[in-house]
Amino acid sequence: MKPSVEIKTVLDLPAGIEALRIEAYSAGFRFMEKLTTEWETQTNRFHKPGELLAAHFRMDSWSLSED
Repeated sequence: MKPSVEIKTVLDLPAGIEALRIEAYSAGFRFMEKLTTEWETQTNRFHKPGELLAAHFRMDSWSLSED
């Protein structure tokens, strides 16, 4: 049986984002650092026309995707 998948618009970054940011950074990926910094400083909240920050939820895990 395949796990159910749900895609939701992100209005606030989830509590676990810091652990994901650290893991991504240590693996050489800087995009999570940019996302969290710009979100916290309100430089980018994906609120302009045609923008949205969405999260893919599967069981207890999630990933971010920009459309």
